Amino acid sequence: TYNITAIYEQTQNYSQSSRTNYVIVQDAQFPVIVLNTPMNAYNVSSRNVTFNITADDNYNITNVSLWTNFTGTYQINQTNLTGTKGDYTFNVVNIPDGGYIWAGQVCDSSNNCNMTNNRTITIDTTSPNITAGAINVTNTSLNGYVRVNCTVIDAVIGLNIVLIGAKKPSLPQQNYSTSLLGGDTRYSDIQVDEVGNWTFSCYANDTLNNLASFYIGNVSVIQAADAPSIPVLQFPVD
Repeated sequence: TYNITAIYEQTQNYSQSSRTNYVIVQDAQFPVIVLNTPMNAYNVSSRNVTFNITADDNYNITNVSLWTNFTGTYQINQTNLTGTKGDYTFNVVNIPDGGYIWAGQVCDSSNNCNMTNNRTITIDTTSPNITAGAINVTNTSLNGYVRVNCTVIDAVIGLNIVLIGAKKPSLPQQNYSTSLLGGDTRYSDIQVDEVGNWTFSCYANDTLNNLASFYIGNVSVIQAADAPSIPVLQFPVD
């Protein structure tokens, strides 16, 4: 609001009077808003996330809001009414696992509001689910091969690595990579090169390093019996 007052020079032959007029100038400039953190397509293994937004305006900021769809409905999650220019921090806790969108909004005292584009965020605090494991034999001979299967799913962000762990009778455990057998089942063909009891387990992690393990079973490895020798006939001479 501007106050405009006109006055007259006393040297002029005007009657003495004055009048004040008010001119209201409407602020039509939208505020500026920047999303700082987290970055777009952010994946995190925590249900508590801090969002940071910067707001600026040529006049007065009235509120800054965080929009999310953590509840299933895209709506305002929190609003800050401080009304200052600068950074705003929003702490959100206990976000369920899943994929979501979020954005920021700022409004000024002239009711000019500006909203950012959406960013995505994925919350995954759950380890992969190992549903089954199997070995094709329970007993075998030294230096033979056993096939070990492991069925694994990850409902949120996806699997990263699936390994078969083999604990040998005397040597430390060794982990073997797996190949896809079909569906959600992976396998590894492992040569058993030591006599004794072998223990097999499955290990899986997702891309956020949520870990899971599953005991599969044991295999007994024995020394193969030597083939009988053929005696040499000494006499009578042929």
